[in-house]
Amino acid sequence: MRRGTKLIVSLVLVGTLLAVTGTAWAQGPAGRETLRGQVVAIDGNVLLVSTASGEERRVILGEETRLLFPGVREPSIEDIEVGHYVGAWGEIGEDGDLLARVVVVVPAALAQRGYAVQGHVARIDGRVLTVETPRGERMVITGEETRFIIPRVEEPTIEDVQVGDPLLALGRPDEQGNLVARVVAVVTPGQVRRHTLRGVITALEGDTIGLLTGRGDVRVLTDDETVFRIPGVEDPGLDDLRVGDRVGVLIARAEGGDGGLLAKVALVRRADESLSGTLTAPVEAATALLESFAQQVGIN
Repeated sequence: MRRGTKLIVSLVLVGTLLAVTGTAWAQGPAGRETLRGQVVAIDGNVLLVSTASGEERRVILGEETRLLFPGVREPSIEDIEVGHYVGAWGEIGEDGDLLARVVVVVPAALAQRGYAVQGHVARIDGRVLTVETPRGERMVITGEETRFIIPRVEEPTIEDVQVGDPLLALGRPDEQGNLVARVVAVVTPGQVRRHTLRGVITALEGDTIGLLTGRGDVRVLTDDETVFRIPGVEDPGLDDLRVGDRVGVLIARAEGGDGGLLAKVALVRRADESLSGTLTAPVEAATALLESFAQQVGIN
């Protein structure tokens, strides 16, 4: 995190991009839900979404729905097309429809390119990892510039990766559909979820951040060691945060006291920022989080 990685997109978008390429979204509290899939029909303000299980669900957009679309400054439902992938979060209505608070749209061409690979290592051949994923095998090509993150291993390399390891790789696909990896982490989805939160800031009180997340209302402590990253803000701190900002937080358990949640890293995107130039930003942001696991929290 202290390498100064530039972050220009919300962690909501990162979560969606990873979700459509294999990383599941965590289930929210009772009465709320996250849903992802491909748009198969549009009727007014209602999206019919086909999920990975084959189930078709209705996602309803209202006046308060926050719509995010890479490259579109002020997106509306008119910008959504059949074939787009979406990630949505909101409340479940009495009829089972999802009343969306946030909808992130990912064009099919981008979603299907596969900027992330997650699964278990099936084979290792030199610098090439064959990874077994829920959608079949993917080849992950590593090189001298690939950064490896392996818990409790100092300066890890591909030699430290073993067949059977859970693996998350981020990078860019080549023309054959293989992933040219920028970062390779030996980590499970559960480990990622246990150490991260994302949501909207609802309150700032002293050294405490109030967040509205998929887990409900959460209060996160900060201290002198908390690292903040805000696009366009040099050396940001807690005083630079605003109510309404969207934030992804790397968390640990605070020592002493009641053992509450402590923010190790906070990645912020302003509420009024548009999404632009986002093809590489999700990889940069997710890479920053994975580096933070190794450097500041450790994975357990």
